[in-house]
Amino acid sequence: MISHLDPPLPPIAMKASEIDLLWNVAENGSCNKPRTSAFLKSEIGRAEILLEPRVLRGLVSMNCRVSFRDVDTRREKTVELVFPEAADEAGRKISVLSPLGASLLGMSVGQTIRFADEDGTVRTILVTGTTPLSRS
Repeated sequence: MISHLDPPLPPIAMKASEIDLLWNVAENGSCNKPRTSAFLKSEIGRAEILLEPRVLRGLVSMNCRVSFRDVDTRREKTVELVFPEAADEAGRKISVLSPLGASLLGMSVGQTIRFADEDGTVRTILVTGTTPLSRS
């Protein structure tokens, strides 16, 4: 568990159009993934809510491709942040209800966050890029 001595969480923002869906995902995941579900709810509660015209460039939102670097290992990775039913780790589609996904949501390029992965490993990641993906 991360202590109160760790760096504070970075400021985040989320699209107004995604809030209800994200809250429902967190509620539905509370039995299977209680820790991540509680963290996701907490993130929703502390996020600045943006109307679509105000959405910031470089913001990690749903169905967006995000690149990040693990600060400790210096490994870089690019994933797509998706809702749980679309998750496919082999295809690099990461669920927002995973510790990594919940931690990335709402971050912006240049921000870092420290979090505990599913196996309890504490990781620090730096967001290095985002690309919104269109859905047809």
